[in-house]
Amino acid sequence: MKNYYIICLGLILLIQYCVASPIPDDEQIDEHNKLYIEVLKDLTEFALKTGDELREFVTKVTDEIEQNNDKYFPNHRQEKLVKNYEKVKNSESNPNIMDLYELTGDIIDFATADFAAKDEEAKKFVEKYKLVEFSEKIRGEVTKFYDHISEEFETYAHELDETQKKEQQKLFDWHKDFTGTNDIKDKFNEIVSFFELFKPTLVNE
Repeated sequence: MKNYYIICLGLILLIQYCVASPIPDDEQIDEHNKLYIEVLKDLTEFALKTGDELREFVTKVTDEIEQNNDKYFPNHRQEKLVKNYEKVKNSESNPNIMDLYELTGDIIDFATADFAAKDEEAKKFVEKYKLVEFSEKIRGEVTKFYDHISEEFETYAHELDETQKKEQQKLFDWHKDFTGTNDIKDKFNEIVSFFELFKPTLVNE
């Protein structure tokens, strides 16, 4: 009977230890993390929605350019954009992160493109197809996406207790870097860094 009580006491202490012990950092910073899941969902939705808008615009402009026998528009960009969009669209339920990076990169390239006319003919071309206006529209969508990511982080951080915050300090350091820059391309690099925190092998897949 004495041995029975000793065994029971040992089990109780073991259970208490498991409940009270902090979850190891490596177990919280993985693909099952709530913030990771939300940001991946947000990135997928952003890439598909904005990528589709850009794809339609570029396709429309390309068709008009061909009909008008205009020049200056690099057609290979349209082909690359369409290809990257279709990859993400076809795997929407389980997107490949590298495909998401490619499509988002296309979007950001257009949003940050320099359409300053170098000569009068180029200026007329840019104005005719409203490239600056649409670039600014896409830039606005990118900014909204970044703002939403920050909101997601703030919501997530608010749900953590002090112990969990210490265990997940890497995420807080990341968010500081993310909000510390206003450059659109730099922020995208921070998005990539975010996913690297959870799955460092992504870039090698």
